[in-house]
Amino acid sequence: MRIIVITLVVITILFILCLHFSEKFNTKQYITAIQWNPHWQCFGGDCCGGVAQNYIRDRLSKNDVDFFSVVALEVDSTDLPEYDIHHILPEPNVAQCGVDMVNIIYNSTKWKPISDTVQGCFINQSSQAPTIPGARPFVIQQFQNIATTTKIWVIGAHWPHPTDWGPDNYYGSPSYIQVALKGTGWVPSDKVLFMGDTNVNISDVSDKDIFNQMIPLSVGNIISAHVDDTKTCCNDTNGWLYNPDRVIANFGTPISTLVVPQTRLIPPECLYPSGSPPLTGWPDNKQADTVEEMHLPVEFTLVY
Repeated sequence: MRIIVITLVVITILFILCLHFSEKFNTKQYITAIQWNPHWQCFGGDCCGGVAQNYIRDRLSKNDVDFFSVVALEVDSTDLPEYDIHHILPEPNVAQCGVDMVNIIYNSTKWKPISDTVQGCFINQSSQAPTIPGARPFVIQQFQNIATTTKIWVIGAHWPHPTDWGPDNYYGSPSYIQVALKGTGWVPSDKVLFMGDTNVNISDVSDKDIFNQMIPLSVGNIISAHVDDTKTCCNDTNGWLYNPDRVIANFGTPISTLVVPQTRLIPPECLYPSGSPPLTGWPDNKQADTVEEMHLPVEFTLVY
């Protein structure tokens, strides 16, 4: 009997040691990143504004999101989710370019900023100030993983519409990020994670092409969210027709992509009544405000 007890104790100790060392030496790390543009029109009506804040609160409450790029988050900091672990940069609800803004929310239990926050504007002429109404912003920040010391440059961006700016400026948008990144101490071997509303369909310009235009000297295998033909963006009267929202990285292996469906994001009371014609007049009309203008969030997980 004594031998059996000793054997069981030894087996238990060995099992605990195996668990300890397997966890200690498990080098796999996961990153979940979200790109979302609810549009400024969303915050013109109670229905859509509530949907936007509820989605952000819900996702952050699960504590599995590393980085969250939000375009046009027009709420005060006091209206944001009050979670101690999630921080936002730069200051929310402060216009960065014209009337536009982009913010990066990050999980501070896993990541810490280790560089200055770089902000820039896509503008159509160098002589024009970034306060012009149509200027679009980008944000660059380097983070370090608290547990593993891995360093990653994270970029959040909102590109101009090609119809607003013309093809020459529009397709030159990546060069703005390229120039800004080179002034930060970035080197080609650095890890980069890009989240952005690029305002161009994936079928027109691929994720790989966009990344190579932004960072032509980057070293690493380019991976991205598999949005494919799923539509994430928005038309005044015809619903979601385009797929400009991207999450791209030059490291890791893709694990999963989720384009959050309309049925999960928007409650029934915010949808068009069945059989009704398209509603107009946003942002005063809550249905049109929500259905026609909000992008669908893109959630992407990678492992490295």
